[in-house]
Amino acid sequence: MGWDVIAEWLVESALNQTTLIEDMGYDNLVIRIKASDVMLRVRAYKLIVFRTRSSPSFGE
Repeated sequence: MGWDVIAEWLVESALNQTTLIEDMGYDNLVIRIKASDVMLRVRAYKLIVFRTRSSPSFGE
């Protein structure tokens, strides 16, 4: 399994959880992706920015 596949899985999981939370009526969310590998986190953030068209938040 390559890093791109794992990054895609992280993004898919985050977006699924976001949808559940939005369905509960919340609409002001910050999506954060945690990964111990820095390059994996960067790949996932690039994917999520592309998929959501929003600005990334790199804070801890």
